[in-house]
Amino acid sequence: DNRRSFGTYVAVYAKDVPVHEGESRETRVVGQLVKGHKVEVVEIAARLDAGRVRARIKHPEGWVSLRKTGNDFLIKLAKKAKQPTGFTCQAASPALWIQVDGHGESQGHTWYGLNCELTDRISRACRTWRTRKRLASLRTDLYDRIKDRMGGSYAEHFSETPFAHKGGLPGTTARLDAWFHTLAYLVNHGKVSPSVVALLLQFLDVPMPLFDQGLEEDASPADNPAEKAKASQENGTQPIAIDIE
Repeated sequence: DNRRSFGTYVAVYAKDVPVHEGESRETRVVGQLVKGHKVEVVEIAARLDAGRVRARIKHPEGWVSLRKTGNDFLIKLAKKAKQPTGFTCQAASPALWIQVDGHGESQGHTWYGLNCELTDRISRACRTWRTRKRLASLRTDLYDRIKDRMGGSYAEHFSETPFAHKGGLPGTTARLDAWFHTLAYLVNHGKVSPSVVALLLQFLDVPMPLFDQGLEEDASPADNPAEKAKASQENGTQPIAIDIE
């Protein structure tokens, strides 16, 4: 029963896995999955394509090869991954979780949406919020500064999940998502300095106070001073619509 194969998969292949427009590998490539990127498989092809098991995924929408004889391109996770909207706190979730789930246009610029979650390891109180950033800010205000502070250890930790290319090329969302997954892992396992952690949390517009009575629910933009100031600067413009790559 192919339905048993539906669920959350993670890319494990050393090279980028192409996402095709149609079931056939001859159709147009519409995206790439970097190692560590998670996707939802919603359909399994009835026939093999040159020995490959083909599957339809969401976010990005398209078809990928799950495996071929002797090689796995994506493997299934035991637990369902958190969803980009409406996600809830899990008792076993890491201290920090970050997901880049898409991008949209606003005021002539491209903004990338970030879902964030912080969990208190002792009380398990959980705080979730959402922010958005431009690629230029992600590069100069976060990536460049973290790379500088980590020194020679940066290349060691991020060799398989490099930062996004300049120019917002196809696959930028997937690259950013994988890069943030690696960064969150390093934070949660104490592999970066406190100054890197402080820089990251400040950049992510962490709502304050973090953990208090009744704060286990998702934070609204009004709870976040940075988001409140941003809304004021935009003079009442509507939030951008996020388009998934």
